[in-house]
Amino acid sequence: MRILVADDGPAARALMRRLLELDGYIVRTAQDGLQAIEAARQWQPDLILMDLHMPVCDGIEATRALQANPVTSEIPVIALTASKDPDEVRGAFEAGCIGHLSKPIEVAHLVRQLEAWIRARRAPVAI
Repeated sequence: MRILVADDGPAARALMRRLLELDGYIVRTAQDGLQAIEAARQWQPDLILMDLHMPVCDGIEATRALQANPVTSEIPVIALTASKDPDEVRGAFEAGCIGHLSKPIEVAHLVRQLEAWIRARRAPVAI
């Protein structure tokens, strides 16, 4: 599975990449929202971990752009934030995020939660 990690912090990107690669994920990173949009369009990851506070284009703007583009609209986006502001988290969901992880990330929780979100997106729908 391919995961795009968008975060403006080099240490955060490196840590997330290392943790996810140890669990067998293929990881690419972006340092701002514009890079995340372009990487998602070209690479088509299975999931995006999107920091909400980034320069150039923040995570909420980037998520809205991804949702508006038919090429990227089906890629699930998980918001990452250290903020405890419920309005910010609500804004991320309104922009199209399907989940939220608080920073600092709990390593044990991260992989289980990612797998649950990916399984949920791939689950067949009964009609």
